[in-house]
Amino acid sequence: MSLVSLPNSLSVAFEPRTGARDGLMPLADFSHHPIVHRILTRFIQPIMELSRRARRVGPVDGGTLVLLAASHEKAGCSTMALCCAAAAAALEPTALVDADLSSRGLTQLLVGRPAVGWDDVVSGASSPQQAVHYVDAREALAFFPIRAAAANSPALHGQPGLTGWLARLRGDYPLVFLDGGSIESGAARWAPWVDAALIVCDAARSVDSEWTRVWDCLEEGGTHVLGIVETFV
Repeated sequence: MSLVSLPNSLSVAFEPRTGARDGLMPLADFSHHPIVHRILTRFIQPIMELSRRARRVGPVDGGTLVLLAASHEKAGCSTMALCCAAAAAALEPTALVDADLSSRGLTQLLVGRPAVGWDDVVSGASSPQQAVHYVDAREALAFFPIRAAAANSPALHGQPGLTGWLARLRGDYPLVFLDGGSIESGAARWAPWVDAALIVCDAARSVDSEWTRVWDCLEEGGTHVLGIVETFV
């Protein structure tokens, strides 16, 4: 795994590190998710640094919304979103949102079939407290799944309650990561709502023209692109 960037943007070297983590909260146990566990074990420090830099992009008086968007399907976007949120939660309370309305991949991975999702919150049917699931016992990592919005993406983005719910997330969490899925599945629709974005590419299947297209698409949508995470999946 590596992260590359264009000039004047974020650049983090992903190198394995070991040693004490003084002053940090313990990570949630992801031993039942081997890939996530392996990434966090090897790359926890640089991912934390990535979270710190992402935090600085947001407003001074509120949390930062960070979108992860993939250049194509199955590039590891959901895995990377979970790793970023888990690492950030060792520093401060963090939220993770399944914003991939076409597949609900994180929802299926973490909670299966929830009775209530954040789509119910923005439609006014439920409260945020009913929709949140905590990934760790410390309740430092809050997860907001999708219940049944996969087939109704345009209508959900048009809900007036979405603005208020995202504003509440900003007030409750210093960092909020959104797994937007691939550009083809609608990740770019989140660009106007977030402060920053990370592009996730599978290095074995991507060419420069792909991530360049995604970068332009996200910036045209109104967000700042932090950089590119290359995975090998």
